[in-house]
Amino acid sequence: MEPAIVVGYDHGGLSRLEEYGEGGQVAFMRHQVEEVQPAAAAHWRLDPERFHVAGSSLGGLLSFALALAHPGTYVGAASLSGSFFLAIDARVVDVMLYMDHGGDADSGMDGFEANIALRDRMGDGGWRVDQWPECPGGPRSLCHHHEEGARHDELAWAARAHQFLTLFLAPSP
Repeated sequence: MEPAIVVGYDHGGLSRLEEYGEGGQVAFMRHQVEEVQPAAAAHWRLDPERFHVAGSSLGGLLSFALALAHPGTYVGAASLSGSFFLAIDARVVDVMLYMDHGGDADSGMDGFEANIALRDRMGDGGWRVDQWPECPGGPRSLCHHHEEGARHDELAWAARAHQFLTLFLAPSP
C-alpha cells in the first residue's frame, strides 16, 4: 500500500443520527468539503487524485453520500456496515465504492438487508458490482464484501479495514 494521511474526527455522540442523517447531512457534507478538506490540504501536501472517504454505520452512509454528491472531490468511498435504512442517491458517477457488512439473512443483523438492497439497486442502476477480493475497482465500480455473521462494532470493522485500504491505497501504476 501507498502511505496515507488520515483525517478523522468524532461524531456528535447521541445526536449523530441528526448530524449524519437526513436532517443535518447536507450541512455536514458542506462542512467536510468546504472546510475540512481545504484545511487538510493546506496543512499537508495532498494528492486530490487519491482523496477517499470512509466510515462505519452512519459514517458509512455519509461516506457514500459525500462521494456520490461530490465526485469532483472524492475518487472513492468505503462503507463498513453502512446504515442504509436512510435514503441515498445511488446515481452512477466516476467514483469507486467499497461496501461491506456482516450479519445474515436470518438475523438481519448489521444492516444485512439494507446493504444487499442498495448493492442490488446500484447494480441494476448501472454500477459495476463485483465481490471482494476479485473486484478490480475503478470508477463506477462497487466492490462488495459480506462477512457472514460479523457484528456491528469497531472490532469487526477493524478486522476488515485492510480490504478497502488495500483497494484504495494500491500503488499508482
